[in-house]
Amino acid sequence: MFVIESWYYNLNRILLLICGLWPYEKTKFRYVRAVFILGILIAYMIYQFNILFAYEYNFKLALKICSDIFPAILCTLQFIAFLIKPGEVRGLLDDICKEWNALKDSTEIEIAKKYGKFTRRLTEVLLLCAILSWFLLVLMNLIPISINGIVVANESLLRYDNISIHQFDRERYILFFIVIFIGVIVITTTTTMVLAYMRHICAMLKITCYRIEHSLDENLLYMSISQKNRLMCQKLISAVNIQRRAMKFMQRALASFKESYFFLIGIGVISLAINLLHALQAALFLDNINELAISTFYVILHFLIIFIGNYGGQTITDHSADVLKMLYHVQWYMAPVQVQKLILFLMLRNTRYFSLVIGGIYVASLEGFITVRKFIINNWYKYLNNYVNAIVCIAHFTSIIL
Repeated sequence: MFVIESWYYNLNRILLLICGLWPYEKTKFRYVRAVFILGILIAYMIYQFNILFAYEYNFKLALKICSDIFPAILCTLQFIAFLIKPGEVRGLLDDICKEWNALKDSTEIEIAKKYGKFTRRLTEVLLLCAILSWFLLVLMNLIPISINGIVVANESLLRYDNISIHQFDRERYILFFIVIFIGVIVITTTTTMVLAYMRHICAMLKITCYRIEHSLDENLLYMSISQKNRLMCQKLISAVNIQRRAMKFMQRALASFKESYFFLIGIGVISLAINLLHALQAALFLDNINELAISTFYVILHFLIIFIGNYGGQTITDHSADVLKMLYHVQWYMAPVQVQKLILFLMLRNTRYFSLVIGGIYVASLEGFITVRKFIINNWYKYLNNYVNAIVCIAHFTSIIL
């Protein structure tokens, strides 16, 4: 009997337990962990807003604060989305268990295990990359860095110029990276859980293809017409049933997080644009390596999350297309007329592929990822050209005056 705590989803369970998001945990300590994490994230955002309003406003200060606040808002919203809906998270996990336990064919079980193993490996890779990236970020900000022969000492690393000197003393500097670590763990936990849901849908669609492919086995050809009709229809109906359950599972998952991801999409694009701008400014002046490293880390994290979501949506669409291809390739001409009519009906039904519509407004696909990336990068290049032209004009005007 399959249980959700099995090896395939055990790492997801551990991550959810650490964050206080595991829906099967009934202890009060779960809420203590969740409140602790949420409290740290909210306190950090309040502290950043306090800096924004406590000191004299300028563009550089606002850009620095916003580049830190918006990723924290994203992390907090995604954490709350899982925290306030434990019933939905548990219901989806229960559905996964039911589907695994309903499988009787050894090949179908192997298909489910294959996709479960991929989910486990992907979770391990993402978690390892997240921790190593955080560790590298800390090292870059704590170890003196040499660029073009100029060694940046610890004092200048902690300086953060005239704007940020109020923001970071040594204790707060350490606290800043603790907050980033918590945020990285929360993002990894929730993202990998969503990926697990996506891979489960793909596994169900793959099993659908397998059942369609074997609905017209050669041994059925030697049976009577009535037996052919009955067995072929039963196999096709079983394929349709698991496909319907896959659609129902996807619709339930989308409905559970529709509102939260509607806001996450908008805030995520704004956050990415702000951090790209901040990285550009830090790269042009090279006056603070810390800000360049942190903003670059945020930009990579944003693009990675966007890519993962779109990749998951694309795999679902591809597996949905495979169902239609399998219906075309099956030896339908060897089936009785009634079964041929059923196959034709299934073809018409599957001409419209599954599409993962996130937040009710965005279709997750690799094409969508490329579109978003082009839009953001093109605007970033436009700003870069305008920024450089403005600097050149100012320098030229200054030289004329002098």
